[in-house]
Amino acid sequence: MKKSLTRYGLLSLFIVLATLGCKKKDSSNNNASSTDNFHNAIYVACQGQFQHGNSGVTLYNRSTKNVINNVYATQNNNVALGDICQSLTRIGANIYCVINNSNKIEIVDTSKFQHVATVTGLSQPRYMVAVNSNIAYISEWINNDIAVLNLQTNTITQHIPVGNSPEHIFIVGNYAFVANSGAYANDSSVSVINTSTNTVVQTIPTGVNPTDFAQDANGNLWIYCAGQYTSTTNYENGELLCVNPTTYATVKSVPLPFYDYNAPYICFDNTHTNLYVCGNNDIYVQNISVNTFSNQVLVARSFYGIGVDPTTNILYTANAGNNTSNGFVIRYTNTGQVVDSFQCGIVPGNFLF
Repeated sequence: MKKSLTRYGLLSLFIVLATLGCKKKDSSNNNASSTDNFHNAIYVACQGQFQHGNSGVTLYNRSTKNVINNVYATQNNNVALGDICQSLTRIGANIYCVINNSNKIEIVDTSKFQHVATVTGLSQPRYMVAVNSNIAYISEWINNDIAVLNLQTNTITQHIPVGNSPEHIFIVGNYAFVANSGAYANDSSVSVINTSTNTVVQTIPTGVNPTDFAQDANGNLWIYCAGQYTSTTNYENGELLCVNPTTYATVKSVPLPFYDYNAPYICFDNTHTNLYVCGNNDIYVQNISVNTFSNQVLVARSFYGIGVDPTTNILYTANAGNNTSNGFVIRYTNTGQVVDSFQCGIVPGNFLF
């Protein structure tokens, strides 16, 4: 569940279809259970409508370009996935579907997307990362903590207090960096957890409401601070903060000329030198060598999520359309040219490559 259900600000499906000028992929597949579909697959977490229980996962096959919408129900006897599929994480032979408003995680296998187990005992889970082969961390938005998941028993064994409304988690060596997004309470910090002891060992001051991370070619960690909006006369713009993940020292701070809480996400191209910044109804490109915001627009369109395929360097973007019917994924080259698009589930937001 995102912070507000009225913040999407996306183009209508009619406009998407009329202006794309590219061939859409057929979302049907008569042999969905074929194992071929799950080889070389990319997954899209589709949140669905809040409190409607119609979230899902869309599969896109890189090789065949087959698309399977609602693959979880298709592969599991039409069982519903839950309310708000926030994110997806692959660990070993399993994929973990974080279901935010159902307070659970559904685990499926990677071979056929069939159900393995359910993780309960969570409160508004958001994102999940593997720490090692034994444990994973899960951000809990309401509890202001990180839940520790035993990957062998699929049970929560500990809760680590952090800042307000933790979002993304990024692992560097034996340390986990947690973006304390603030949400309605606001925050300006990143918590650093020693994964050997499961304790917070450092708090890094940041711009207002940090939300996402990306690591560049030099090993430095970029933090997207979304900024804050209260009214037209009371707001604070965002910031791109680059820090050394070993010393926690600031490498550079890049002020942004906007705030964005619709979809404040960042990711690198496969060279890890060009940062894609989703915000202000555009996608920008920021080279890591530049010390001020470049204001270089790659795609002049608003999206609800972005991700780069590390295999092909194709940029995937999530367009939620009218937020009540199926959305679209639009694929772009690194120069901003449309490759193609395909229909997906309702309110797409997170990609698993």
